[in-house]
Amino acid sequence: RNIQRELQTGVEDGTICKNILQAIGYAPAAPEVIKDRTMLQNGSVTACLDYVHGLGEFLELEILVRSDEEKGAALAQIESILNNLGYQISDTVRTSYLSMLQKK
Repeated sequence: RNIQRELQTGVEDGTICKNILQAIGYAPAAPEVIKDRTMLQNGSVTACLDYVHGLGEFLELEILVRSDEEKGAALAQIESILNNLGYQISDTVRTSYLSMLQKK
């Protein structure tokens, strides 16, 4: 199972941050990913209901863990939630929205 490490921080001014990234060599990705997101929380589980323009609707489930030892339990909890919704882990997609739009 592929677990992605994700680092986040707040940004005071999006335009300045974009200019900094472009100044050090980053360019805007194409096509642009435009999504509407509703976030819900239940204990340690965050559920994001995403509508991605040009792709449709997605459910993203996330549990933040502090160590590799906690990954197995987190994945089992996510799998249980999926099963309760009538889905299996094999129904999930691990491709980014950008990659899906580029392949379209």
